[in-house]
Amino acid sequence: MTKYKKYYAGENHYQWEVKIVIYQKHNLYKFVLTDDEDTIYIASNYVTPATANALEETINEIMHKSAQYESLTDIYNTLQNTFYGQVFYLGKKIAPQLTDGILLLSLSE
Repeated sequence: MTKYKKYYAGENHYQWEVKIVIYQKHNLYKFVLTDDEDTIYIASNYVTPATANALEETINEIMHKSAQYESLTDIYNTLQNTFYGQVFYLGKKIAPQLTDGILLLSLSE
């Protein structure tokens, strides 16, 4: 199962779109966050359903303050300051991990 979400970050004349895919493989979940303009992406390790629910809530809370973010790096830094920060990592779109690359392709327009 794959679930997609979209958020808008920034404010006024500089708004940008954050796309999130939540991928389920058997009983594990993986999150990938990206935007079309950045060369990096944020991904999580595979996590259990309970942790996935907590990660989704954490991301929702962070994105409610989205006006202050100028890039994915800002979102990543905020995620690192949460309880689940160690679950996330930054990757480069030019050389993503295999599963991450497939999920990034599913988000591209």
